[in-house]
Amino acid sequence: MKLRRTIIAFLSVLAATILCCGVLTACGGDGDDHEGVHIVFELEGGTYKNSTRAISYYYPVAEGKTTSILTPEKFAGNREVERAGYHIEGWYETKEVAEDGTVTYKDKWDFEKNKIDSTMDTITLYARWLKNAKYTFVISYFEEGEEHQVASYPVNEGDTFSDRQNRADTRTGYTAVRVQDEASKWVVGYYSDKECTTPWDPATTHPGGEGDVPVPVYVKYMAGDYTYVSTAAELTVAVASSRGIYLTQDIDFGGKEFGGFRDGAGTYKRAVQGNGHSVKNFVLNYPKQKEALLSQDPDNLLSGTNLLCIGLFGILDGAKIENITFEDFSVEIGSAVSVTGGIYFAPVAVKAMNATLSSVTVRMTVTEGKTNYGGQNKHYQFADPFCVKDEATTVEDCDIQVDHTAIAE
Repeated sequence: MKLRRTIIAFLSVLAATILCCGVLTACGGDGDDHEGVHIVFELEGGTYKNSTRAISYYYPVAEGKTTSILTPEKFAGNREVERAGYHIEGWYETKEVAEDGTVTYKDKWDFEKNKIDSTMDTITLYARWLKNAKYTFVISYFEEGEEHQVASYPVNEGDTFSDRQNRADTRTGYTAVRVQDEASKWVVGYYSDKECTTPWDPATTHPGGEGDVPVPVYVKYMAGDYTYVSTAAELTVAVASSRGIYLTQDIDFGGKEFGGFRDGAGTYKRAVQGNGHSVKNFVLNYPKQKEALLSQDPDNLLSGTNLLCIGLFGILDGAKIENITFEDFSVEIGSAVSVTGGIYFAPVAVKAMNATLSSVTVRMTVTEGKTNYGGQNKHYQFADPFCVKDEATTVEDCDIQVDHTAIAE
């Protein structure tokens, strides 16, 4: 008797649960044995408990009352309605199929606001699936009829584009072309078209959509690794960097000293693109300490040891100097380092190896200062860009004029 009472009690609790929560089934019958409003969830290609058949809810609703319904997941212990590579965007009351097979869903069900009442019989809701999407802004360039990707940023629908990591400048051997912003700063130019004629509107947002949606943002490139330079201070910093120099305007030093273009060893190996601008009104300063001397020329183009090399670029090694004017500047030649074995001067560079000079103009004045050293070797070159150069060096359309009247021949 005790066992019978326990079974009866269990069945009573189960019946009460069904009356309170409704009945959830994978549709297999016509539902005639159930009371309440019949809610049918058509899975539309999804699965529930490994079944593709529709799900039914039966909701008992008292006369004159209304109630909300739950999604299948919430009703059955968060078991998901699934479809590989997709997610449910929502459940809709209306499904329309066009002649070409295109399916349209309308009348989206709001599970918080929509209610059912006792006068309703059956409500069918259709799952609308969206492919799991990867939204990105893609930095690209168009070259020789092909589009190439440089970098991409994952975003959400409605996000705006920002190259926050400056990844436009990660293309090896190239520099993203700059434009001036409202504050007259030179910043990377971004465009909405592959021809790079329409500037990117910063208010543009990612449209979202089904599937992977990459939105291209185009950038123009120029060959070479450059730093944009607009002021004398920027030029001084750029000389010490590892990148080439790209002038955006004339540079006026206001009569101050400028150390020219050279690294710690007195050599320049990079590019200078002047864009028709000038660097002017300065006194060329060069390293005069013992450590700056060239112990000897490994190529034997310069004779002697402990050589002081004076010129705008000291020694050019694989450098490319184009479309630039150096004017209204002066240099005083001399050395107070006693171990100096010889002094070489040339307006552009004492020595050039595998270098290129194109459309370079120099207008300068040279004077000779006091020297106190034991060497007798002096080589001053006034008319030509270099004292010596190798066969791989080329010079085109260059005009060098040096006023050296203060130096005795």
